[in-house]
Amino acid sequence: MDEKKFSNSVHGSLTCISCHFDLEGKEFPHDEDLQPVNCGNCHASEYNEHEKSLHGKALLKGDQLAPHCYDCHGKHDILSAKDPNSPTTPLKIPFLCGKCHAEIEIVHRKVIKGELENYLVEPYPQIVIRAIRIFGWIALTIGFSIIIWIVYAMIFAYR
Repeated sequence: MDEKKFSNSVHGSLTCISCHFDLEGKEFPHDEDLQPVNCGNCHASEYNEHEKSLHGKALLKGDQLAPHCYDCHGKHDILSAKDPNSPTTPLKIPFLCGKCHAEIEIVHRKVIKGELENYLVEPYPQIVIRAIRIFGWIALTIGFSIIIWIVYAMIFAYR
């Protein structure tokens, strides 16, 4: 662990044992093999919100691609979202999400297999999911039609 980065993190005032309960009574420096940290011990509302999200539901179902808290927020170098250097600052969110979602094929495969739908069914009635699909296809069709019409108009405008 980089002690300088940790001291500059939002958790810099905490001790190792504050998060790593399995270090209680151990000698330091400690072994690298530690139990996973449960961020919900201190961040209960955020943890509960994450569990209800698409990512949280995927994690609870054992999806190996589902992100844990540390995948987005970091481990020993967590910065406030207000810090412009934080990966969770609003202007960096697209890049943060893009680390996993740049390759949309993974999500697409899950949609085709019906796995993604399983995460969406619980909070929304089936009719809402069907409506979203239908309106999504309608929006795509209209969008492509407009693009084709614009390209067609531009081609004939320059003839």
